[in-house]
Amino acid sequence: MKPSPTDDLCTRCGLCCDGSLFADVELARRDNSAVLESLGLEIEEDGERANAELLVQPCAALRNCRCTIYAHRPGCCRTFECQVLQAVRRGTLSSAAAHATIAEAFTRIDAVRTRVRQLGPVEEQLSLRDQCTDAVARADEDSRPQIKTSADQLESALADLEHWLHSEFLRPIKSSAPAARRKRTPSEA
Repeated sequence: MKPSPTDDLCTRCGLCCDGSLFADVELARRDNSAVLESLGLEIEEDGERANAELLVQPCAALRNCRCTIYAHRPGCCRTFECQVLQAVRRGTLSSAAAHATIAEAFTRIDAVRTRVRQLGPVEEQLSLRDQCTDAVARADEDSRPQIKTSADQLESALADLEHWLHSEFLRPIKSSAPAARRKRTPSEA
């Protein structure tokens, strides 16, 4: 029996939960944040919208590309499907091509993470974007020109990565604006 696209791809990817695609995930009003917190997830208030809550990424429930609270995951996680998964389901992308795209994403993400580590210690519990922001902030406090150059290269590499991730895994970018950082709720899709 052939595995479902979700079993085949999602359990080998995890980019939607590991802090690479999103810095946080908007929870639906029906999600019980107290229950999610009791399961070990970090929830915070959305500073931009009243009574909105965010699931901080990387998700504490992600282990080896698998959700440890799968049966209790928030609604936004239940409904989210990246472009790669959607294309495989439609038959417009082969499983092999999808695996190649995921592998390319890991390679590109690792290159950015390497640049972050070159600028100092990394807080692994932060999203990739937040790790980069912290590294650049530390570099701004350093007077050495090579550190400033490394920070500039990191910012450029992150922008390129986010653009590529957005175009491959999310919706195609219609402008040169920075990539979206949050999952959309089904009503916003």
